[in-house]
Amino acid sequence: MVLITDGEESCGGDFGAATNALTQSGIDLRLSIVGFTLTDQKARQELGAIAKATGGSYYSADDGGALTRALVAATISRFPYSVISASGAIVARGEAGDQGQELPPGDYKLVVQAGDEPLVIDRIPVAPGRDATVRVVRKGDRFALDR
Repeated sequence: MVLITDGEESCGGDFGAATNALTQSGIDLRLSIVGFTLTDQKARQELGAIAKATGGSYYSADDGGALTRALVAATISRFPYSVISASGAIVARGEAGDQGQELPPGDYKLVVQAGDEPLVIDRIPVAPGRDATVRVVRKGDRFALDR
């Protein structure tokens, strides 16, 4: 679940009680929270604690573009990929986190789809008997590839 908020608690609620109620409810819930134009550091910390307690994350967004990126980061959990040979042929497809695929030695291009944003590494050398591992990581409100 994703909660978007543009302000701190002003209705007399209790962030701590809300966090305890969520974690003790027995409901399998991962709550990610996006603070849209939220500048109050205390509110950000409290909202971040609620998100973390449920296994989610807190994202900050200062404008519409950042809001879009934060929503993508909060909701994407699958990253399909394609491996492309030097000749331009797709030689492997899968999803990040799968068992990977064995490829003959050579140089390959990797394209991972992170929502509507392709993440690309133009050259990944694969050597005989060696693994080439790439991870999808989050950097702020965006995803990136890390070797």
